[in-house]
Amino acid sequence: MNNKNNTNLKDFSKKIDIKNGFLDYENSIELYKQYLSTPRPDWQNEIRRPVKPNVFKAMCATHAKIGQNPNKLIEEVLNEGGKLLFWSDLHINHTNIIKYASRPFETVDHMNQVMLGNYWNAVTDKDVVVFGGDVAFGDLEVAKELLRNLPGKKVLVLGNHDFDKNQCIFRDYKIFDITTMAFSFQKKIEDLNFNVLVTHYPIAPDALPINTINIHGHIHQHLPNEKNINMSVEHTNFSPIVMDELIMSVVQKNNFSKEKKIKNAR
Repeated sequence: MNNKNNTNLKDFSKKIDIKNGFLDYENSIELYKQYLSTPRPDWQNEIRRPVKPNVFKAMCATHAKIGQNPNKLIEEVLNEGGKLLFWSDLHINHTNIIKYASRPFETVDHMNQVMLGNYWNAVTDKDVVVFGGDVAFGDLEVAKELLRNLPGKKVLVLGNHDFDKNQCIFRDYKIFDITTMAFSFQKKIEDLNFNVLVTHYPIAPDALPINTINIHGHIHQHLPNEKNINMSVEHTNFSPIVMDELIMSVVQKNNFSKEKKIKNAR
């Protein structure tokens, strides 16, 4: 079962690796859906889907209703001299995450204050920030009040905790310019072109298309795989960060092939 599922994922990633290696928005979504719906070994080596079926269904339904490609917005911001920043899994108002993820805070109020203060110090209205999901817990109205005045354009990549725990209803924070299940963009380092796939759940390296790395959240303080970048706040010093240097480092470590040419790389 394990080998069969891995083969299906590899075959799928090869199948969508078209157009000179360019991973477009639609194929990014389909790859992510395929990955989330395919059982594979988890960190305990148990065969299971990465996401619970009811959460997966809610994510797909929300994306079908309001999902948009954020790349036009990101390009506009970058062309105007703004920055693209990333962070994920804030878990605002979630007291227990301090213990679960070994966060260096005494209280949830202190955690909220530090993270939101860091945001204000890092982000201006000229910038765009990708939130990798799992934004806040508890009372939605309280969370909206904390978040509503944050500067910059904002993109939400749907996480499992962005839905009501019991009924899997989307928690609409009313602050995001664009919401999506996943997206991809292209970058270029010298003559090397590659894809960056942005998701909440990490995608295993064997399921990624050629010349593709994955920026993700979800796993908090745990280390990512060799083709992955963990944007959980535990890895960003609890602040949104620009990831250009980190992306370059991961690409260079993986020694991506220069034979695949990707047009219009950023």
